[in-house]
Amino acid sequence: MTTDDPNAPADLTPDDTAGDQGMEYVALAPPPPGPGKVVIATVAALVVAAVGVGIWAFIYAQAEREYVGVAVVIGLTVGWVMRVVSGRSTLPVRIIAVVVTAIACVLGTLFGDAAYTAKAYNADFLTVLKDIAPDTFDTLSKRPALTFVIFAAALVLAFLSAGPQKAKEGRVKNAPQVAPLESLTADPPHPGIDDLDGDTARRDAE
Repeated sequence: MTTDDPNAPADLTPDDTAGDQGMEYVALAPPPPGPGKVVIATVAALVVAAVGVGIWAFIYAQAEREYVGVAVVIGLTVGWVMRVVSGRSTLPVRIIAVVVTAIACVLGTLFGDAAYTAKAYNADFLTVLKDIAPDTFDTLSKRPALTFVIFAAALVLAFLSAGPQKAKEGRVKNAPQVAPLESLTADPPHPGIDDLDGDTARRDAE
């Protein structure tokens, strides 16, 4: 429906229920981002996951100990990137964040073992990676139960981080103070009005 009102904002539509009181306008929600942004967000999440896997492997090789907690950081970051870059918090976006995090958990274990073994035996990293890659899931099955608990926490955090976030409540800093409605509608005081009424009453009595 169109309107001839030149002052009507472009993103508002007229409401027919206004009747004789004039046009009322209802704000329209902005259109959702296109699927292209979801693809870009997925690529960005994969890049973040790859960086996380690299850090995971580096720490494992240098410290000679695996810190599975890196998976939690990866999950949080991947979920955040998916939500911010895509501009969405829909279920598909959250599922993509979980899948990318799960891939990072598997690759983190694989690349971490390869980096640690290559350093321990002074061998070529890519050669070791190629040799142990077929046994990745067998290696995962031998991990302690705590590892899988941490992996599960990483997946849950990725799902939550990619979801809608609660708006922060509280007064905006330096916000202008608005007078109460009662003070705007009440009659303004008239200094000396009581004195004037008293003088009038005395003159009438005389």
